[in-house]
Amino acid sequence: MEFVIQMRKRRLLIAAVVTLGVVAGVTVTGAAQASARRELAGSVPGWAKAAALQGAAPGSDQVDFRVYLGWQNADAASALATAERATAERATV
Repeated sequence: MEFVIQMRKRRLLIAAVVTLGVVAGVTVTGAAQASARRELAGSVPGWAKAAALQGAAPGSDQVDFRVYLGWQNADAASALATAERATAERATV
């Protein structure tokens, strides 16, 4: 029975060490990425200026937004859209 307890303690210790390693790795990676941030051209609308600020929104308000990213391979995106459209049309027949 004592062997089982020792094994459980060893597994718990290994899990804790692995978890700490992952957390440390993510923290270091996040810090490195934060220093490499830059503004994307065209990502700020023309009306988004300090003068247009009406005031802070209530903290209880929900904010919805979408992010559209361009495809890296336009031909593959077009083929995917065509295939999806054909699948959807077959499903409605």
